[in-house]
Amino acid sequence: MSDTPSMNAADRRTWWHKLQPFRFLAVVYGLAAAVGCWEFSQRHQKADLYLDPQASFADTFQELYPRSGEANYEKGMQATLCLGSQALKQPIPAACRQYEGRDLRLETRRRFEHALRTGIKSEEGLYYHYLQILIGSQAAPQKIDAAYQAWRKNFPLSKLADPRRTPP
Repeated sequence: MSDTPSMNAADRRTWWHKLQPFRFLAVVYGLAAAVGCWEFSQRHQKADLYLDPQASFADTFQELYPRSGEANYEKGMQATLCLGSQALKQPIPAACRQYEGRDLRLETRRRFEHALRTGIKSEEGLYYHYLQILIGSQAAPQKIDAAYQAWRKNFPLSKLADPRRTPP
């Protein structure tokens, strides 16, 4: 016989019994680690919230809340991105096909104006992009100045550059 005592079945049960309170926690951590690894492996597959037809936030928002200002703002942003793709001579994204045959600059302006009429005050992008659209479409100077004043009134500490001073 050796001097070292061997673990008998009772000792092993005692050892396993001591870990029993932590088994559920170990299972939860294991599942969380597996999900985390899967999420990490999917990081390169980002959905475009505006132009991906399967994951279009703007289209879904418009379908759920058709008369809301936020929905019109989101659809206006979608049209703006389509306008950018068109200007860069890129392939037209699938989500932009709904605007075929329409002037995207006018569509964007119409959507933004509708959103502004609803009284949205929390979206700086709405005021800023509306001002850019007015400048790009060479709107009347009074309209541009009014849009600038509204943007500055609602967002006086904005760090965005004055679009009247920067080229479009």
